[in-house]
Amino acid sequence: MKNNYINLKKEKKIDIVLTRISNMVNFLKSEKKKIIFGKLLFDKIYVDIEEEIHSISKNCIIKILDKNIEILMLYEDFINSNIALNLKKKFRNNFLSGWGKGNNINEARHNAEKSYIKNKETNTEVIYLVSTNSETILSEINAKKRRILK
Repeated sequence: MKNNYINLKKEKKIDIVLTRISNMVNFLKSEKKKIIFGKLLFDKIYVDIEEEIHSISKNCIIKILDKNIEILMLYEDFINSNIALNLKKKFRNNFLSGWGKGNNINEARHNAEKSYIKNKETNTEVIYLVSTNSETILSEINAKKRRILK
């Protein structure tokens, strides 16, 4: 099972795995890596915003509450899709965002809130990804220009 999972994942033939085999749980937990939680506040919600987000990253869960949007996804999908940067590029100054990384949803949500508050206080174009130990600034599309602050 483990070898099948690894091979299918490398070939990008699977997105999610559900299992009843108890000895696979710890293995899959370590493979799942980190969770990303995004908190966005728009000046207005665009009719096709959910479709737009899914066009950037199909592997995310979106919840829209009034002018707030919450996005939940795996770290690997967040990095591969550049969702934060693509949304900022598409909507420019029409929203504030906060992105958090954690070992579980609550930790990721808490870090997203910290990132959101920092973005709101500085009122800049900078996009922050906050984890328990660090802040990553994702202000440039070019990955070489990303900075990590401890």
